[in-house]
Amino acid sequence: MPSDFHGVKPHLKYLFTATFEDGKVIQQSPEDFSQIDPPVRDENGILQGRSAFHDVLTYEEISPLVTFELQEQGIFGLVANKFSVDLRTGLFTVNGLQFNAAEQLFIPTAPFQIVFCRETHRQQDISQKDGRVVAERIYVNRYLIGWKTTWKNEKYQVTIAVDGR
Repeated sequence: MPSDFHGVKPHLKYLFTATFEDGKVIQQSPEDFSQIDPPVRDENGILQGRSAFHDVLTYEEISPLVTFELQEQGIFGLVANKFSVDLRTGLFTVNGLQFNAAEQLFIPTAPFQIVFCRETHRQQDISQKDGRVVAERIYVNRYLIGWKTTWKNEKYQVTIAVDGR
């Protein structure tokens, strides 16, 4: 998941917090760069590097991921929207309300793995004179969080979509 598109960073409405079985917590910053593999400047002076989600995937090799939460950026307390998935049970929580999004008779026998992605929209203003890009904006349309697993030799994936605008 790139943190930027040729120097244009998307605004992130939600930032994630990942909590691991051993108590380790990884929090995404608005800059969305890895702390394990820090960014470097390219030949144009633009920071390039892996996203903070890289740290989550890397740390999973040390300790299992327990919960993954998205919280609305810049808003705290009871008014901030929060969405999470518990990777021990497969249950989702939206603003404190817990629910199961899996099939009614689904009883997993394998551990859950995190599913997280951002669906982005890239908008460019093009000069009619010479066809060059004069402005560019990147939006996150929606976030998808959830889990995947194998049950009875079948692959399952369950996600919820969170509006990114």
